[in-house]
Amino acid sequence: MASTRVWYPGRIGLLGEHCDWAGGASLTAPTPMGIEVEAESAREGVLVRSDLDGQLLERHFCIKRGTSTAGSLRFMPAIIDHLLELGVDLVPAEVWIRSDLPSGRGLSSSAAFTLSVTDAWTRLSGHEMTSFELAEAAYQIEHRHLGVACGRLDPMACAAARPLMLHWDPRGALLRATPVNPIGTFHLVVAVTESPRNTSLILQTLNQAYRTPIGDHQGDAVREAIAEFGAASERGARALQMGDAPALGRSMNDVQRIYDVNLAGNLTSLYAPKLKEIIDFMNAKNSLGAKFSGAGGDGSVVALFTDQSTARGAAIELEQRGLSAWYIPLNAV
Repeated sequence: MASTRVWYPGRIGLLGEHCDWAGGASLTAPTPMGIEVEAESAREGVLVRSDLDGQLLERHFCIKRGTSTAGSLRFMPAIIDHLLELGVDLVPAEVWIRSDLPSGRGLSSSAAFTLSVTDAWTRLSGHEMTSFELAEAAYQIEHRHLGVACGRLDPMACAAARPLMLHWDPRGALLRATPVNPIGTFHLVVAVTESPRNTSLILQTLNQAYRTPIGDHQGDAVREAIAEFGAASERGARALQMGDAPALGRSMNDVQRIYDVNLAGNLTSLYAPKLKEIIDFMNAKNSLGAKFSGAGGDGSVVALFTDQSTARGAAIELEQRGLSAWYIPLNAV
């Protein structure tokens, strides 16, 4: 019986959130948590078993276009639609999905899910795709088939599985993707809140404000913020390549100040009291920098510390406060 297994990580938004659809630069890093998919040949259709979101789910889908479902497995019909559109001759399969990557917390669980299923199933079907092709397929599945107002950042970052600098044009097209090799070790802590934030609402709100005419107060605030996010990414990439942790921390802090004033201070859906509480805690633990990660809101936070001991201690205390937190050392690949 033919089988294949793949794994994709989530991603940390170090700097440059929202530049993938507005233009600019983004700096990302992989998480140690991810989604594993094992696919085996079967007699008919596709049988999906998963432990997503702590639930054991099982669902059978026909390999045909036009079906739909809700919940954690809503991506499966969209994946089927898109791959059939591409002319992939999908073979019947049993698909196991295992995840230790929390969903709805700004760590790109949807991109990791889509990449993993798409890669495993197309491999099983004898139609292997390049990393770029997989990332583009994952974007089209989420954006076009499911109507999510997302960009190409998440699938590109997850597919790379390494620190990555991405440059975008104002239409959201990728100009270039450059691997970043840090000098030394950067000691990161990522924390996520106990409840998912409304990512779709945040993206919709930002898109609407961004496209208002010059002179609109909210629109100007959003445009200024995203421009600074991109500029900070350039500074952050240089800091990684030079082994300059304090410089990276300053860029992170600069971005969070802009978020607080321009976004959270003007747009209700970006207001994030839990985010501020976590960042204040990180700063009290002498972080070099702390900021939102992902779309924003009360989702996830990334902080930088000077050493492993301090970072691990902060992660442990966050866990004691009821959050999920991970110590993530960032090194050259």
